[in-house]
Amino acid sequence: MFIVFDLLATPTGESLVPIQLVQRRTALEAFYHSVRSHEALKLSPFTRNLEQARWWLESEGAVLDGLIAKRLDSVYAPGERAMLKVKKQRTADCVVGGFRYERNSSLVGSLLLGLYNSDGKLDHVGFTATLHDLDRKAPDRKPRTIDHAAGL
Repeated sequence: MFIVFDLLATPTGESLVPIQLVQRRTALEAFYHSVRSHEALKLSPFTRNLEQARWWLESEGAVLDGLIAKRLDSVYAPGERAMLKVKKQRTADCVVGGFRYERNSSLVGSLLLGLYNSDGKLDHVGFTATLHDLDRKAPDRKPRTIDHAAGL
């Protein structure tokens, strides 16, 4: 499936880069409706209504990673992040099962996270993305074993 969310040129090759998002969206919708017989092509939803956007964010669950907010009067800015990403905050109580070194460094790059499964084994579920510089020094001691059964 291919989800279209912006149109930078018309099918005839006319550049839409210098025009405002609201005009590009109109062109995108016209293009989509002209070719929507393709099942693999979907039009990204769009709203100016804050309550609608909140409903999308709350109701889509794990399917939706987040929303993108853009200024309607903005022109396309190649290489710039001229938008705001809005994501639902998710939390989980995870176990730090290890770490990865930062590339070409002896500093910690990320922590490896795990959750215990129903058999009591630790499954890797992800990693942290950002650590503050003060938290990046790699441990200089040997790993210790943890007695899971005793809850230590």
